[in-house]
Amino acid sequence: MEERRNTHPQGADHSRKRRKVRPGHVAGGVVMTVFTLVLIGVCTTLMLLGIFMKYVNTSLLPTLEVRAEDYTMSQSSVVYYQDKESGQWVEFQKVHGQENRVLIDIDDMSALSVAGGGVH
Repeated sequence: MEERRNTHPQGADHSRKRRKVRPGHVAGGVVMTVFTLVLIGVCTTLMLLGIFMKYVNTSLLPTLEVRAEDYTMSQSSVVYYQDKESGQWVEFQKVHGQENRVLIDIDDMSALSVAGGGVH
């Protein structure tokens, strides 16, 4: 058998070759990594938003039906308009149903009414 001669100096490992690093190559890798992470975040957010919207449409909307008739409080409503000359809001009309009730502060009531001895 023929003996192979090692023409390279001892200790030299030629299985790994050193590459020359270009200056823009490292920055491009960092930019690509950040872009990939942002893209993953956007895709994840869109998927979670789609799942949430499906939940809202199938579970919440059927139970969130609000009817104005369910919330009658037998109080008067006041319609205001803004005076063009002064810019102040002025009462235009009071609208009420069978009962004409107006909410007032307890400070505006007489002491007799607060104590329960008022006219019924």
